Amino acid sequence: MLYTSKQTKASFHAELYELIPEDHVLRKINEIVEFSFIHELVQDSYCVFYGRPANEPELLFRLLFLQFLYKLSDERVIQDAQVNLAYKWFVGLNPEDSLPDPTQLSRFRNHRLGASRVEMVLEALVRQCVDKKLLKSKVLILDSTHTHANTKTQSALDVLKDAAKRLLRSVTKKHPKLQKKLPSFPKLMGAIEEQEKTMLHFLADLGEQVEFHLPDAEGAILEKLRFAKQIVEDERLLARKGIRSAIDPDARFGWKSKTVSFFGYKEHLAMTEEEIITAVEVTPGTFDDGKQLPTLLHASQAVGVQVEEVLADTAYSGSNNLKLLHELDITATIPLNPTVHTSQDLEDGFRYVKDADAVQCPAGHLSTRKARQGKKGTGTNCYYCPIMSVN
Repeated sequence: MLYTSKQTKASFHAELYELIPEDHVLRKINEIVEFSFIHELVQDSYCVFYGRPANEPELLFRLLFLQFLYKLSDERVIQDAQVNLAYKWFVGLNPEDSLPDPTQLSRFRNHRLGASRVEMVLEALVRQCVDKKLLKSKVLILDSTHTHANTKTQSALDVLKDAAKRLLRSVTKKHPKLQKKLPSFPKLMGAIEEQEKTMLHFLADLGEQVEFHLPDAEGAILEKLRFAKQIVEDERLLARKGIRSAIDPDARFGWKSKTVSFFGYKEHLAMTEEEIITAVEVTPGTFDDGKQLPTLLHASQAVGVQVEEVLADTAYSGSNNLKLLHELDITATIPLNPTVHTSQDLEDGFRYVKDADAVQCPAGHLSTRKARQGKKGTGTNCYYCPIMSVN
């Protein structure tokens, strides 16, 4: 049950907060940022009439803010806020008040906010920055970074096995009587390739049977079923270039350099010169940086950010991006890269990998070298043609 915002009761100990310096960073943040928007953002995730009274969403959100600002764990931010006057004042409690259990932070972060509302939080904060005229420049900076997946990579056979086991476990846990109606786990024999094909057919059959017997599946069963279908439909799985984890099937291999790769995701960011992030787009590690420019630009403009110039590296110098910026009368301060900026786009499935300075084919292989095309003095820009090795 969620109550509306409540005023902190008067306390004889409140005068202790006068010890907090006027120029303290938390006083400045509290003066500028209005955190009450979080109440409306998460209210539909609470029951209106039933259940125990919930902790104030703004209180929990402010604790998460402190956690991020000072790089603290759930347990540590609660411990520090209990004895730190500035922290306790910032979250809106009296000095003698107790703080919520650390586990409530995790539940609030995962079940109340969740991944779907993170973008809404960002939009609300950026709009406040725009309304309060904190953004002076009209320059948008684009770049990307990478994050490793919180799981290890698996072979295609292990991916299929784990996906089948996870789906079976979730179904039989909630519907034990269905166990006899579902196909039995197959005996794997022969070469690895044969075992992979056997498991692939089994996972496809298992998914169809679960859908037939549980057409209205939801929750964990529906999640595991979607993962299973995603794995079955991945044409690159058996070529060991597609899904590499049954736990996190969206994670992919990307490149940090010509020889160093990573397994996980890319965070594509748009940021102002004041270092205010205005838009974020998260993609699997294989995605092209340059193709995210329109999404980041439009998302930034949608929250009121005025853009007159875009700063980015050579990965964003594709002809489509430059044409878009020209049409919007936005200055493109982007170094041209002959590999990216060509009169013709790369063929479907091929993409330019900025960090490796190479082109990657649909099978995941990088180009071995590049050849310069075009002649000088013709009025046409020269460009690089990637050369792929043929095995």
